[in-house]
Amino acid sequence: MNKNVILYFTDLEGTMLREKDGQYDREELYKLFGQLSDLQNSLQADVKINIVSPIFMEHMKKIVSHFNLEIARYNRSNPSSRLDEINAAMASLDSNQYFDPNYTYDVIEPFPRIAEDGGERGKMQHVSNWMDIFPNAKLYIYAGNGRNDILAMRKVLSSPRGAVICPTNSRTQVKEIATFVSDKEDMEGIIEGLSRLNERVRTRQTGKDVDDDGDR
Repeated sequence: MNKNVILYFTDLEGTMLREKDGQYDREELYKLFGQLSDLQNSLQADVKINIVSPIFMEHMKKIVSHFNLEIARYNRSNPSSRLDEINAAMASLDSNQYFDPNYTYDVIEPFPRIAEDGGERGKMQHVSNWMDIFPNAKLYIYAGNGRNDILAMRKVLSSPRGAVICPTNSRTQVKEIATFVSDKEDMEGIIEGLSRLNERVRTRQTGKDVDDDGDR
């Protein structure tokens, strides 16, 4: 059950967006989509993209909408691609909002509270919930670079089908546990990590030994 799924969890700043200005390059974004599409085709599984960040809810709504538009554009320009829209996201409630324990959501889930740990436990809970929904997914991937990603990363790595990728602009604690640490920054580093995962998948499918150079 639920085997034809790849869960892809990602932070925003330093992974999907540049740390220095909060922006992204469309060409790089499409390269990232290309790597996810390759994984999807190789494993015959649907990639479910989840964004986890303690930014405010209204900002996350705009980001999800914007990335969905980019996914649609990418799919139109690449007929072999069938990437779905953003599966889910987690964001902080605005200062004038309050958390309703009975709140039901479509795509964006609120952090249960404004956490002193920068959202670390909230991210971990989001990842844990989705891993419970898809306990037999073909692959769990977490892309992040900050201290508040560590608990979620450890949860992903608790599965034998889990992998963590991070760019060079990551905290030391993140690099110490990551499956793949890139020497490139921001999204370029994540693209390289996804490329390495694609190589690993292809190698295993052909029955060859995996070259773990650069991996942990």
